[in-house]
Amino acid sequence: DVYKRQATELGFKSRWFGQSLQINAATYLYDYQDQQIDGVILLGNATMNITDNAGASTIKGAEIDFVYKPLPQMLMQMSYAYMDAYFDEYQEPGGRDLSGNRLPASPKHSLWLSTEYNHWMKNNWELSIRMDYAWRDEQFYAPDGFFGQDAYGLLNIGIWLVDPDEKLTIRAYCQNCSDKKYTTNVFQLTPVVGWQSSGKRQTYGLSAKYSF
Repeated sequence: DVYKRQATELGFKSRWFGQSLQINAATYLYDYQDQQIDGVILLGNATMNITDNAGASTIKGAEIDFVYKPLPQMLMQMSYAYMDAYFDEYQEPGGRDLSGNRLPASPKHSLWLSTEYNHWMKNNWELSIRMDYAWRDEQFYAPDGFFGQDAYGLLNIGIWLVDPDEKLTIRAYCQNCSDKKYTTNVFQLTPVVGWQSSGKRQTYGLSAKYSF
């Protein structure tokens, strides 16, 4: 069946302290009828991949973003999101009642932090340093909550050097610096067996780019 959604959203954008601080915020409420859900059910001795319709589900939450420039050469950003997503009414074709379960891939809390600093050296080379940290609360990848991922955080660091003519860029970077193991998705093969997609592990690199 085709799903229906009733959406209510409210937000604002603002600037403070001579445009150096920007604050944006929003809150939302989505009421779904017949939301389409992918899953696996057990029928007799056989398993079946299905796209089913949940009777009713609700997603509500809020988001807030900060962008702050305390110095001309420094930029700081932060984003926080809260999401409460659950099935109001959902009974699988196999007979299980999953009403009250959280929706798949819906972490309750998410946080992102970023700081970037630019410095012009005496020889007019530009040095840039950036750090990003992203954190996600625990989440599930199946309607019954069997497959899931614990809360985790990822740290990325990058350093750039740009020559005065902006032709040569040298970059050193680290992604997932703490080498965190995490899962980005699970494709269900049976109700208790799935194919896991893992996130990128710790990566270091050095690159140079020259523009003619």
